[in-house]
Amino acid sequence: MVTTKTKSQVLTADLAVGTSGLPGYLHAVTVLGSGAAGTAAFHDGTAATSTEKWRIATSANGDSQSISGLNIYFASGIFLNLTTAVVSVEYSGCV
Repeated sequence: MVTTKTKSQVLTADLAVGTSGLPGYLHAVTVLGSGAAGTAAFHDGTAATSTEKWRIATSANGDSQSISGLNIYFASGIFLNLTTAVVSVEYSGCV
């Protein structure tokens, strides 16, 4: 059971959210457009080769996308695989 407070993190490259390999929940995501289409794929594990659980994308015109109210559980950690994007995440656990 994850009982830690919600935290936020801004990522600009492929990286683990929080502490790599520890379970946690993804609560909210904002993908900042960069003038090109971009994606943020969230994997359950410690690398982009782990199982993908959720993905969000921006269009080619560079619009930003925000999603809140998520409660997606990642048993083996949250790894973010980015393509042409900057991502802000809110999460709990992973510590």
